[in-house]
Amino acid sequence: MNEDKNIKIARLIGLEKKVREALSKDELNFILVNEIREIIDFTNAFLLKQTPIGTFNVEAISDLAIIDRTAPLVNFIEKIVNHKDHNQPKDIINIDIQDFAKKNKLTKNKNLPNILILIPIHSPQKGHQGFVAINRESEINDSEIELLKHLSGTFGHAFNSFISTFPIKESINKYFPKSKKIPLDKFISNVLYDKNYGYYSKKIPFGKRGDFVTAPEISFLYSEILALWIVSLWEHLNKPKTFNVVELGPGSGQMNSTLIKVFKKFPNFFKSTNIFFLPVLLFG
Repeated sequence: MNEDKNIKIARLIGLEKKVREALSKDELNFILVNEIREIIDFTNAFLLKQTPIGTFNVEAISDLAIIDRTAPLVNFIEKIVNHKDHNQPKDIINIDIQDFAKKNKLTKNKNLPNILILIPIHSPQKGHQGFVAINRESEINDSEIELLKHLSGTFGHAFNSFISTFPIKESINKYFPKSKKIPLDKFISNVLYDKNYGYYSKKIPFGKRGDFVTAPEISFLYSEILALWIVSLWEHLNKPKTFNVVELGPGSGQMNSTLIKVFKKFPNFFKSTNIFFLPVLLFG
């Protein structure tokens, strides 16, 4: 094994580590189209991801922070990758761009190198997810293929952490079986609370590790003030012997936990109070 190959293997190990440790989809996309240069030379690199309808769209380009989806280059690369001869390869392939453009009556950009190398992004769990497409003048050689095959599997496993598993086609068929219309409240209920696909059914979105933080989780003060207002209301109503406190959509339960702590400081009120949690699913 020559020294150059040893260096590239060492770089491959470092690159795989970066891919596995990516903290966001954007960071992973950046690594795939830019830092792959550590093991293979190219002029341009494109990341294409599979859409819900099965086509592949460019989502990242090397050396560019923003993708112009109307750009001729983006459209041209997508036409190549989505062609029936290219969109389901099991192995890394070389595509002669000039030959493809001639056969399909397309105009090739004069500044675009002539070879497009498609590296499938595939994982055992979710199958084919997309491509990294490398553009340069020369075809890929055997030693480069060996290195990139390792990366192909690493890419696929990394995408499992970020790619959506929401089966859009199945959902559309389920909720629009006979009509193209659906009431807004039903649509929102499906998206948020469906047992299989709903946002709240598939994950816990609250707190630092979730998607958002609500007022009761930022500070106990919000819930404590609300608790004092509820006690004040009970007193204003002449302290009824039975008093119901109902929370619609209790979420993580953080607010009710604080309410109860405050209520216990008012023994007469607490003795008269019934506390109910009513999840949205029961009335949505």
